[in-house]
Amino acid sequence: SGDPFPYSTNPKVVAAVVKLAQERGAHRVIVGDRSNPGYDTLDAMKKSGIHDAALASGAEVMDVGSEGYRKVQPLGATHWPEGFRLANVLFNNVHHVINLPTCKDHFLANFTMSIKAWMGLIAQADRSTAHDDLGNRLPELHLGLPQTFAILDATRAWLTGGPFTGGEQAAPGLVVASADPIACDVTGLAILKRYLKKGQIPNPRIESKTVWSQPQIVRAMQIGIGISNRSDY
Repeated sequence: SGDPFPYSTNPKVVAAVVKLAQERGAHRVIVGDRSNPGYDTLDAMKKSGIHDAALASGAEVMDVGSEGYRKVQPLGATHWPEGFRLANVLFNNVHHVINLPTCKDHFLANFTMSIKAWMGLIAQADRSTAHDDLGNRLPELHLGLPQTFAILDATRAWLTGGPFTGGEQAAPGLVVASADPIACDVTGLAILKRYLKKGQIPNPRIESKTVWSQPQIVRAMQIGIGISNRSDY
């Protein structure tokens, strides 16, 4: 949206991740995003500070939808009977995908972290369809192309009102890193729960469910995009 941190990922975290990737031998690093039609993606990245932070750290900046989309129909994506379209750049230009979301509440999906961040990689028509059943359809997007690594920016956490500006926030000062999107988001949900309780801030979307009973987590565990039971956490 172009809304600055903490409404979008901390530019300092973006720059740090770029540097870490380079230190581990990445010769080309692309920092990409995809806004909904209400925003120009690159303009939003500039307003948020991510664009300049990426360039200053030696990365390229890209609207991931700029190279079009490829339709996929992965086995197990039963809530996408006609499949969905993923950004071509993921198949043509990269060897690894590092998912870099924020830790926040979401009024439709209950929360938006590494599982939901995949919404930014699909064509707009599919994004619109996904809203019919976010709990099941968001996890199934990861069957089309799994992430290599998830880094959840919880330097600040957005406790209520997401994804719009405003709402209650906290400052955990944390970054959650995992090769497992489910473990990542379960940890993020625990962070939200802790700071909601600490601040005595009501949020039924988060408070009324355990981290394991959130629809995104339930479906993600069913289809095997990460850990399959609580003991694996």
